[in-house]
Amino acid sequence: GAAVGPAPAVGNRAPAYPAEALRRGVEGVVVVRVEVDALGSVSGARVVESAGDGSLDASALEAVRSWRFEPGRDGSGRLAASRADVPVVFRIRRER
Repeated sequence: GAAVGPAPAVGNRAPAYPAEALRRGVEGVVVVRVEVDALGSVSGARVVESAGDGSLDASALEAVRSWRFEPGRDGSGRLAASRADVPVVFRIRRER
């Protein structure tokens, strides 16, 4: 079978929306490349696509580093260290 990458576990906390970015109406998507060990813990993370705002990037990185993941699996189905790119979306909810 094919190798399968890690997936964020249910129950991970969403990143905090930085107050200054919220006040300025800044939205965006940050893509974080995450290295996950065979137990589902983050062993490394870095921003690979910026939202164009340093505070959003920092908040996304801080959140993803604390997340748990369903570990990846190698070609024979065994748990394995793996990597994935995780999009973190910052959107301001507007009351209608």
